Amino acid sequence: MISYSKYPFLRLLIAFVVGIVVFEFIPFRFSLWIFVLLLMPLVLFSIFTPKKIQLHHKKTVWLGLALQLIFFVLGFGNAQLKNKTPVILDLENSNGVICRITQTPVKKTRSYKSEAFIEKALINNNWVNVQKKMIIYFPLDSVAPCDYDDIVFIQSNISRPRLPANPHQFNYKKYLEKKEIYYQAYVKKKDIRVVGKDHHFTLDDFAESSVQYTRYVFHTLVPDSGLGSIATALLVGFQEELDPETKTSFSRVGAMHILAVSGLHVGIIFILLSKLLFPLDRNKYTKILKAVILLVFLWGYAIIAGFSPSIVRASLMFTLLIPIISFSVPGNAYNNIASSAFILLLWQPNYLFDVGFQLSYVAVFGIIYLYPYLKEWVETKYWLVNQMWQLTAVSIAATIFTAPIVLYNFGQFPLSFLISNLIAVPLSTLIIYVGLFALIVFKIPIVAALTGKLLYALLLFLKLSIEWIEDLPFAYLDHLLINRWQVFILYGLILTFIFYFQYRKVKYFRTGLVMMCLFCITLIYRRFEVNRHQELYIYNLNKSSYVEYMDGHNATNVLDKELADLDFGLFVRTNHQHEGVFYRHKKSNKVASFLPGIQIRDTKFFVIERAIPVSDRRLKIDYLLLSNIKYLDVEQLQEQFEFKKVVILNNHSSKKMNKLAELLRDANVPFHSMADGYFGLKY
Repeated sequence: MISYSKYPFLRLLIAFVVGIVVFEFIPFRFSLWIFVLLLMPLVLFSIFTPKKIQLHHKKTVWLGLALQLIFFVLGFGNAQLKNKTPVILDLENSNGVICRITQTPVKKTRSYKSEAFIEKALINNNWVNVQKKMIIYFPLDSVAPCDYDDIVFIQSNISRPRLPANPHQFNYKKYLEKKEIYYQAYVKKKDIRVVGKDHHFTLDDFAESSVQYTRYVFHTLVPDSGLGSIATALLVGFQEELDPETKTSFSRVGAMHILAVSGLHVGIIFILLSKLLFPLDRNKYTKILKAVILLVFLWGYAIIAGFSPSIVRASLMFTLLIPIISFSVPGNAYNNIASSAFILLLWQPNYLFDVGFQLSYVAVFGIIYLYPYLKEWVETKYWLVNQMWQLTAVSIAATIFTAPIVLYNFGQFPLSFLISNLIAVPLSTLIIYVGLFALIVFKIPIVAALTGKLLYALLLFLKLSIEWIEDLPFAYLDHLLINRWQVFILYGLILTFIFYFQYRKVKYFRTGLVMMCLFCITLIYRRFEVNRHQELYIYNLNKSSYVEYMDGHNATNVLDKELADLDFGLFVRTNHQHEGVFYRHKKSNKVASFLPGIQIRDTKFFVIERAIPVSDRRLKIDYLLLSNIKYLDVEQLQEQFEFKKVVILNNHSSKKMNKLAELLRDANVPFHSMADGYFGLKY
């Protein structure tokens, strides 16, 4: 077990993290003077008390509490400071904006995507400073209308990202705001004009040019564009070009970390460079030179990879390891990872809520804690067997500690993670080495061509291996979403059983059984909730609607409308995970569809397509669904139907939906517009 007293920085980090979490869920805002008044007595107590108490054990408890309170207040205050409510101008009615393109446009499934920094906006014939980031989408024409560092004038509807329109949908607005992006725009070619070029050279420019050079090299040497995208992701963490199928395959088999530049990649390159520099281990001065070279390389690589959070985390961890490795400076791994996490959270407390940050540090903690014990389980005289077991032990340690976070965020667990990591990690190591060599020799035609063929073969083998593992029976488990309380229970269960197998103390076993029983109770209750859940959902798919009836683990497509895989993943899938839906059907004995009429149990619906139908008698209906309405006569609607509520489907234009809502509102007709979000009806 970790001796808590030996790792003071770990304790202080926990207090700092608690402060950030408290602000996230209880965002009270205090003035700076209140923080000073809270910190000053604690700081003075921490400075002067040790001299008086001479570090007597019983009295130092108060000193420890004072220090923890200091870091708690620092965490809370830092989170408040870095989450100031920004001044956001309304640019929807602006006459145009001047902005600088800060990301080379990347071709996505439905559009080109880029980022820009808005310098100024033309509002009421006056130029106003904005100084905010924006996401831009361009139509899929032959080429994107602008390039990196272009200064452009945009005349288009610039809006704020919207809150999720569907239940449990990913909060894209909050995600962008955490990255300090507050606007988005869908821009046509006629609405954008390049007016200049930014010629100031910055580190961001160097990082962007490095990424683009890497993309160019790999797409030139590797004939398959998909494999070239995998190589770019492996070397510099650029995942924008990866297709959804590739990401899904790697995620399902537990190898997604291969495609994100992280501690694994930095460690591979760090070890290689450290071994190449072994002649510098002779004396103190050459060791200093080696440390400087390693340091320059680490942060140079971080710049090339675009300073992504994962690469910064890994570079910082290895930076703190350099003195320990090179000069045998006293230190320990727990304080090392705690100090790197503290530095990053001090710089940006919102990193704490990034899933990549959580997985990275929890995985490293699990490896440091559990790997030494697992490694001892297999010791043979065969070098290859020992190496395979060590890699397996690392995978087991990391997976055990990251499993609750993976289940909570993704609802799936890769049962094949041992096989995939035994194949993917050595292969990715080779690909990284060959890829680095390809970047160096690219200008030498014959060598570059041969290197490209080798790189292509390795990438193809990696992709085929991942797809083969994904197709194995029980390669992964899906629909395993758990809630926050179950995450804490699972971690308690994991730790207590680890402690029991380490120390063979009955108290840990008993605690583990209690945790297991508690977890089983939550699962049974969850199953009971799912089985009794019956609800109709009308989802907002941006420019269309999707109607389904959910009954326990089953979901029925009410209107028998085709739902694209991309739309399902963006708008519906997370709700299925949260509600425990396993199966999707086109028919159900509880759904009677005789379009334009629908009956679900005792509730009747009627779909009005384009125009109101005329009948000799008044039809009694519970809900009317307006679809592609050209003209709405509310009086005629009330004459033809007796109804409870009208639902305006969002296959109308925004202008039309606003007009329909206005007509219904003026007539005091109860209605729900899909422009305001999904419609739900519980049974």
